[in-house]
Amino acid sequence: MPTPRAMLDLSSYAGVLPYASELTGTFQPMIGWKGGRSSGRFEAGAARDRRKLLDRFAEQFQAKVEMAAAAAGTPGDLLDIQIGVIPSRLRMQGTSMLLSVIASRLPPEPPSGNGATWKDFINQDALSSIIEEIENNLEAVLKRSARNAEAVERVRSIAESESRLAAALLMLVAKDETGILNSLFYFADVEKIIGQSLDDLRAGSDRIVPGVDPTDRDQLSGGVISPLGIIHLYRQYFFELDTFLGTPVHHVWLAPGATVELNEIHTRKEVTERLLSRLIETIRTSEQTVTVRDELSDEMREDSSNDLSLGASVTASYPKVSATATFDMSRTQERSREELHKQSREQSSKIAASIRSNYQSTFRSTTELTDTSSVKHVFANPGNDLKNYELRRKMRQVAIQVQDIGSFLSWQSYVDDPGRELGVAQLVHVAKPASFDSIPDPELPARHEPFAETDKALTIPFLPVRGGADNRGEVYRNGVEENDEETWGSLERIQADFPQTVYCAKPNHELSAVELRPTDAVQLSVRNLQSEAGSASKATFTVHLDLVSFDGKPQLNVPMVLHWVPNANANTEIDASIKEIETNRTNAMRAEVEKAFVEAVRERVTAVSKIVRRPSTDLREEERIVVYRRLVQDMLMNKLRMPDDRTRHIAAEVINSIFDVEKMLYYVAPEWWRPRLHHSQQEFASGAAGAGGATLPLVGWGGTREVGRDNYMITDDSEPARLGSSLGWLLQLDGDNMRNAFLNAPWVKAVIPIRPGQEATALKWLASVEVEGANGLDAVYSGDDSEVTLDGTPYNQLTIFEVLQDLAERIKQKHQASEKITEYDLGDNNTVHARPVDRVFEYGFNPLQGGFSMPDDDKFPIVDQWVEILPTDQIVPVEVTYDPITGRQV
Repeated sequence: MPTPRAMLDLSSYAGVLPYASELTGTFQPMIGWKGGRSSGRFEAGAARDRRKLLDRFAEQFQAKVEMAAAAAGTPGDLLDIQIGVIPSRLRMQGTSMLLSVIASRLPPEPPSGNGATWKDFINQDALSSIIEEIENNLEAVLKRSARNAEAVERVRSIAESESRLAAALLMLVAKDETGILNSLFYFADVEKIIGQSLDDLRAGSDRIVPGVDPTDRDQLSGGVISPLGIIHLYRQYFFELDTFLGTPVHHVWLAPGATVELNEIHTRKEVTERLLSRLIETIRTSEQTVTVRDELSDEMREDSSNDLSLGASVTASYPKVSATATFDMSRTQERSREELHKQSREQSSKIAASIRSNYQSTFRSTTELTDTSSVKHVFANPGNDLKNYELRRKMRQVAIQVQDIGSFLSWQSYVDDPGRELGVAQLVHVAKPASFDSIPDPELPARHEPFAETDKALTIPFLPVRGGADNRGEVYRNGVEENDEETWGSLERIQADFPQTVYCAKPNHELSAVELRPTDAVQLSVRNLQSEAGSASKATFTVHLDLVSFDGKPQLNVPMVLHWVPNANANTEIDASIKEIETNRTNAMRAEVEKAFVEAVRERVTAVSKIVRRPSTDLREEERIVVYRRLVQDMLMNKLRMPDDRTRHIAAEVINSIFDVEKMLYYVAPEWWRPRLHHSQQEFASGAAGAGGATLPLVGWGGTREVGRDNYMITDDSEPARLGSSLGWLLQLDGDNMRNAFLNAPWVKAVIPIRPGQEATALKWLASVEVEGANGLDAVYSGDDSEVTLDGTPYNQLTIFEVLQDLAERIKQKHQASEKITEYDLGDNNTVHARPVDRVFEYGFNPLQGGFSMPDDDKFPIVDQWVEILPTDQIVPVEVTYDPITGRQV
């Protein structure tokens, strides 16, 4: 099979009409005019820089402020502020507690210079005292963070470091290393350090950028803040030249009488993933399947609209920006065409390579009859010879031509922090609460509680102490007869104290009280109540007869209630068992809470990653509106006198008549020009801690715990993270990559084209004091001798404003030329009449010799041309024959 070769002669395709076209272009800002708004923006930044330098210089001095403790109701001078002084030579030692304490005890000058020695401040006793103080501080930290393994490890590291430092300092003192100790704790020359800071302050914000003329301090600011630039528009045309069969993608051998069915399944990985994850986009995906993969022109359009360096454009895209110091029309067009040539070739090559590399065909051989949407190829060999078939993909040859279709003057300015006025989406998500249904209520063992034995009875017998006592009609108080009117004999006495011993049926109990319930005629008391230590539950007490009368009975039966209480050991095992059961239940509940929390985080991460992006056209329109607000209100109408709405309306109409506001472009500055303008992080949880203070189960490949990293969360089901996740960007959940870049951009550069024919009016408007001013416009233009005006006057003899007027006139004439109907001779007595910018639609493809041209005689030339090879979805079987000896195709 012959290898496809380059098409060197394209003359046979002359006249082929384009099947698609796309606008593109370049924007070139110019230097020399210092616009008022940009100058003010630059000066504001310089003023902030100077203030920072002043603050940095002031930090070199030592403040003198004394603040007394305020006593309640006591008047007096509580704050004393004095003028600061030049600081001492002592260095601040903030990295080590040991070095900080030593530095606080040192004199203002090194010890070797005032009669003292280093041994007076660094010795065994002094270091031991300091180390003991450090030890106490670290122990306090350990008590507060005993459960934090990282904190414990940090304490260990600090302790080891301080111990080594102490040994090293002792060695330096012993070796009499005075120079090392002096440099460690003292600055060599404080005034020299202050002098260096003063030099920085003198330089201010006028530090020269490398490569810029150091004698011209206005060169940098003049190049950056020029409010005027040139837009060169180009149109890309796409021509279908030819088709051919590419290299084989499959090979089939057919034996005599054999029949083979091959099902070709066209798969595109991206489309398949989107269909599976977002069924709502099925129709949209199908449309992209047809156009995105095969049409180079639409790929160019898609690539242009998704360029991060470009915000949006209604009718055209301008992906390249390069400043120029020359105002010569031909020079700017030449450079623009060179830039466009490089950019267009790179862009189309990238897209074509993407099409080629992303296209894949899969063939499946089957003997079953299946219902499939794949392309079926049936091969039959009714003959008697072995046949070979190669399946070759049909390829397209597409020619691209680029034509210059016009130039426009434009006004450019900057909008700082453009994303601050845009709102971000908030996901509504209700987390499922933790479920404790799987955790049954535990059966806790019963604790020993105080109880009373009420079925007890006390028997008190009548026991005379000496003979003669009787139990009939006598009343005894404390065991002695109360009626002492005895004629004969002494007072009668009975036993008044009766010791008792009782036992509790439950172990580890003690008797707290004995309640006796005698009759009204009997008064008893309990004395010497004691409980025996241990688990025997034994107690003793004595019942004393305060007042008693037996009424002739041999004994008294008194009801008794014993009040028992558990001792200190009665509930020890039970409490331990209850605590273990409650701890297990608490841990189980905490585990359920952690599980629910982690599931909620997983659901939110996954849900956030799969949120459907808003249409890019809507996002770009919102961004344009935000830039419109700032430009129109802050720049265009800020200094205009508009007492009422009628005046405002007139001003808006005047501005709209001069500038094509609807075609405003904006270039988003990369975030790395001012990193981390917006500090934000994902707020799915409070830090990395889960419910109850436990740590979330986060897994990484290392570095997840390093300080300063902008980590983010993913799950095994989530979509790939958004652009900017690793940078700590502020992200919009339903936004695209360009919206995220816009939200985090430090500024955008807005470019408003000047309407054709209004160039001179726009120059006067912009040069007015109320808008940009004329600063720099009266300077003499410096350029090449070859740069001349339309009437032949050298640019070197004119001011910048006069050169801009000539440039405006050239652009005006070029626009007028683009509107004239011109006759084009195609040869063979064929002519067409068309506008210069539309002639390709009339006469079709006209091969460009050399592939690149920069003629000066034609204002709207074809400036670039190349050919791309694109695959199609079609597979063509081709019968081939191979030499059985050499194995090569015949």
